[in-house]
Amino acid sequence: MDRAARRERWQALAGVQRAEWAYRRRIRQVEAELERLRTPHRGERIGQLGDITLYEHALVVREDEVPLADLQVRFELARSAHWSYVYLTQPDGRERMERYEDQAHPEDAVRRFTVQIQNAVAATDRLQQQRAEEISACEAELRAARKATAPVEAAQERLAEIRARHDADLELPHARAALEDARSAWADLTGRRPL
Repeated sequence: MDRAARRERWQALAGVQRAEWAYRRRIRQVEAELERLRTPHRGERIGQLGDITLYEHALVVREDEVPLADLQVRFELARSAHWSYVYLTQPDGRERMERYEDQAHPEDAVRRFTVQIQNAVAATDRLQQQRAEEISACEAELRAARKATAPVEAAQERLAEIRARHDADLELPHARAALEDARSAWADLTGRRPL
């Protein structure tokens, strides 16, 4: 009887642990997805012109990374016609200017690269909008996952019921007392107490 009670308690406790593990695992998975969505990476390298390297979702100007989201890009040709300029205006209003000498970087190459940047900005802006929707959906899923405690609560209730039933079971203490009496009687008869 005692062995069956211990097994039943152990199974109920294991059920609680499995439910809690599944609950925490689901939350960790959703949190990891949310973190992935909130911290985009540069993406694949698209091209480079002078000190500007273009990636799918960012520009690297020398050592500084400039996100493409909401970036404004424009091309200008110097009046002297020996220099081309690329202006990068960040969403906070800060502006960068990169200049290219015609001999090293012909005007046509600078214009093409500027258009590549503008197209990458447009693609990133579309992706940002999609990502914002995915973040919103993921946040809602995280709230739902945190509220989904019913399996854990049910397993805990089952464990509490089993413990209460076993604690209230009068047969088990009587059986233990009867076993101790039988062991004592055996020891009186044989001089050795059984295990």
